Amino acid sequence: MSEVDPSIIRHALKTAREFGYRTVRIKQNGLSFRATLDPDIESDTQESATILGDAVISTPTEVTIDSTFVGYFSPAQGLKPGARVAAGDTVGSITALGLNNEVTATATGEILRFEAEAGAAVEYGQPLILVKTQ
Repeated sequence: MSEVDPSIIRHALKTAREFGYRTVRIKQNGLSFRATLDPDIESDTQESATILGDAVISTPTEVTIDSTFVGYFSPAQGLKPGARVAAGDTVGSITALGLNNEVTATATGEILRFEAEAGAAVEYGQPLILVKTQ
């Protein structure tokens, strides 16, 4: 069974931190690895880097805002595709065990679409909103 080389993962995470990326995706030997860095890390950009082997092959301008809880998703009132959001803005909530938990934007940009419908049951880490970054 093949696996993603740990040295490539370390290199990708180091590079992401160095250049201010929030998301790292690695594809190698038919397998993939994805990591989202801690939002407390200061950065000038919120874009993602895709790594193949040791080479960065693209810098997508679309990122997802993912669920941070298991529960039921509700987008913020009036939020719809085409709306502009800034990193840290409240873009919705997830109701878990009767408590509302804020969902905040992890990137600055324009909402392209909702990946989860209002009232939908969502899992931890599930994409909720697709954002086109600047």
